[in-house]
Parts: sequence; structure tokens; C-alpha cells
Amino acid sequence: MHKKLQTELDEAFLARGVEGVIEADDTKPEQLPYMNACLNEALRMHSTSGMGLPRIMDSDTEFGGKVFPAGTILSVPSYTIHHLDSVWGDPWEFRPERWLEGDTKGIEKALNIFSFGPRSCVGRNVALQELQIFIATLLYRYDFQLTESSKGELPVDEGFLRKPRRCQIGIKRRKLE
Repeated sequence: MHKKLQTELDEAFLARGVEGVIEADDTKPEQLPYMNACLNEALRMHSTSGMGLPRIMDSDTEFGGKVFPAGTILSVPSYTIHHLDSVWGDPWEFRPERWLEGDTKGIEKALNIFSFGPRSCVGRNVALQELQIFIATLLYRYDFQLTESSKGELPVDEGFLRKPRRCQIGIKRRKLE
């Protein structure tokens, strides 16, 4: 995956001689589909917030054949949605290709990293743009490798935010030619 992503970045930027920070206009999904698929997949598997945000129902709400009366506090945990077999098929596999295969409306609707509706994250667009620029620039300019102690499951501390405990990597400047 790493090499496939770097190949996409090289094809987009090498011929133009890009050396510095990648421009935001060059990181759109239509220009870098595989990179954006990798971002979606990483955010799905390792959402910043795995728990849902509580909402008070202002009217009776029906879901799954059950009626929740007005005043009930409901929450939909993102981690659970992002790991449903019925939505993702193989939710424990990091598979960016799922974002590029046929009709992706179902999984796009289930990707709940910034919440939805009037109380969704106001910084969503800025956060996504920063991620696109940051990841494109880093992976275009550097090679990364996990150390042996960081291979396997990424240990995280759970709470309102999911924080990795440790992840050791090696980094090396790429020769862009």
C-alpha cells in the first residue's frame, strides 16, 4: 500500500518538479484518489473519537423497531459503526480499495468521523484539507518504516479521544528523480 500510494504521488508531482509542501488544490480526491482512500480508511479504523456524542431527542424517535421518547439521550458510537460487518464486510482489514470499488455511497454514509447534522464538527473541511496536504507532502518526500516493536496492533487509550500509546517509526528522505 505504501508503495502504491507513493507511486500515485510520484506520478502527480515528479514531472512537475514539486519539492516543497504540496498545494491544497493538488490533493483533491479526483487528483489523488488512492491517497484519499487511504485517509478515509485510516480515519475509519482509528477515529479520533470512538464514542458517540450524546444527543437529547426533541421528539419521539423510532429506530430499529423501537421508539425512544422525547427527552431520551441517545448516542451512536463511531467505533462501532466503523467496525460493522454488515457495512464494511471485513472491518478489521485496512483496505483502502473499498473506497474506490463501485458505488461507495453506503460506506460514505457510515463514515462518521466528524459526526453529522447541525452539531457536526465545524472544523471538518479544514481538518481534512490539513490531513491531505500533510500526508501527501510527508509520503511524497519521505519513506517510513515501522520498527519491529510497533508492528501489529496499535495500542490506544480509550476515552473521549482515542490516543495511541506508542508508535515508533523510522524516517528517511526520498530521492525524488
